[in-house]
Amino acid sequence: VMLTAVPLVRRIHHLSAAMGAVVDNEFEGTVADGADDELGQVARAFDAAAATARERLERLEHRDEVMRRALADLAHDLRTPLATLKLSASGLEASSAAATIRSELDFLEGMAQNFESLLGGDEQAEVESVALGRLLERVQHRFAPLARDRGLAFDVGLPDEVMVVEGDSLALERA
Repeated sequence: VMLTAVPLVRRIHHLSAAMGAVVDNEFEGTVADGADDELGQVARAFDAAAATARERLERLEHRDEVMRRALADLAHDLRTPLATLKLSASGLEASSAAATIRSELDFLEGMAQNFESLLGGDEQAEVESVALGRLLERVQHRFAPLARDRGLAFDVGLPDEVMVVEGDSLALERA
C-alpha cells in the first residue's frame, strides 16, 4: 500500500500545487505531466479549461479596453457642447427656466467630470457633507416637470429636522 499510495499522494499534491500556480498566474502555464493515467487526464482537462479561461479573459480585457476608450472619447466629446451651452445659458435673462437650464447643465457637467475620474482610475468618490433636504428639492425640481408631462405628481416630503450625510452628492442625486 505504501509503495502505491505515497507516489500517488505526491503526484496529487504536485498536481494541486501546479493548478494553484496556473490560477494565480492568470491561467498561464500548464499542469499536465505527460502521464497517460487518470491523473494525466485530469491535468489535461484542467489545461484545456485554463486555455479557454485565458482566451475569454483576453477577450474581456480587449473589450474592456475598447469600451474604456469609447467612453473616454464620449466623456471628452461632451465637454465642448456642455461648455457652449453653459456659455449660452449665462447670457439668459433671470427666470426660473434659465435657473433650471443652468442647474441641469451644472449637473451634467458634474456627471461628465465624475465619469472621467472613474475612467481615469480614480475610484475614490468625493466625500462631502450633503444636506438631504436640498438634494431632494433638486431632484424634485428636475423630475416634477417630467412627471407633470405624464399626468403624475412628484412630491417630496421632508422632515422638520435637517438631515446631513457624508457622501458623493452627485452620486446620491443620481441614485
